[in-house]
Amino acid sequence: MDSEQKKLVVIVPGSRTKEVRIPLIRMLMQSFYSHFGVDETGDEWVQALHEHLEDETTDVVIFTWSGGISPIATGRAAKRLRTFLEEQKDREIILFTKSLGGVVAEKALKDGGIHVLKLIQVATPHFRFRRKLENTEVINIYSPEDTYHTLAHKVLFLGMGTFDVPHAQNIALSGIMHSGFNYDNEIVYKGKTQSLFDLYKEIVDN
Repeated sequence: MDSEQKKLVVIVPGSRTKEVRIPLIRMLMQSFYSHFGVDETGDEWVQALHEHLEDETTDVVIFTWSGGISPIATGRAAKRLRTFLEEQKDREIILFTKSLGGVVAEKALKDGGIHVLKLIQVATPHFRFRRKLENTEVINIYSPEDTYHTLAHKVLFLGMGTFDVPHAQNIALSGIMHSGFNYDNEIVYKGKTQSLFDLYKEIVDN
C-alpha cells in the first residue's frame, strides 16, 4: 500500500522528568515521582508503542518536543505540531497523545482548519469547560487512581480540571498510576481482559 494511502498515527508524548544534579534535591524529586506513580525512564515506551501500532495500513511517527510544563513550552510545541499536521493534510490522521501531549494537541487543533480523524488522549489533564473540537472524535482514557493526573488538574487548571470530559468518549481504567499507561500490561475493560497496547490499537483501528 502506498504510504499516502495509509492512515497516519502521530504519537505525542507528555512532559519529561528533568535530571537534577544536586543529590538532596534529586532524592526529593525521586520520592515525589515515586509517590505519584511517575517513572523516570524517559520516552522508551514510545518506541514500543510505535512498533505495536504500525502495520500494513498504518504509518506511525513520533512527534518530539521539549516536554516542558509551562504554557510557553506547550504553546511552541503546538505551533510545530500544527505546521506538521498541515503538511500531512491529505492523509487520514490520528493523534495518540499521553499526558501533557494531549494539551499540546488540543492547542494545535483549537483554531480549526485541520481535519484530524481521532484525538486519543491518555492520562491528559482537562479543563472542565473545554471547547468542543469540530470534526474530530475525541477518546479520553484515564484512571481514577492516577494521583499525578489529579495533581495536574489542580496545578494547571487551579482545581477546575476533570477526568470525564464533555464531547468525548470517556474510558476509565481502574488501578493504573500515571506511568502505568506506558506499559503493555493486562487490563480489564468492559469485562474483557487484554493487553493495554491491544486496547490502544483497537481504538486506533476502529
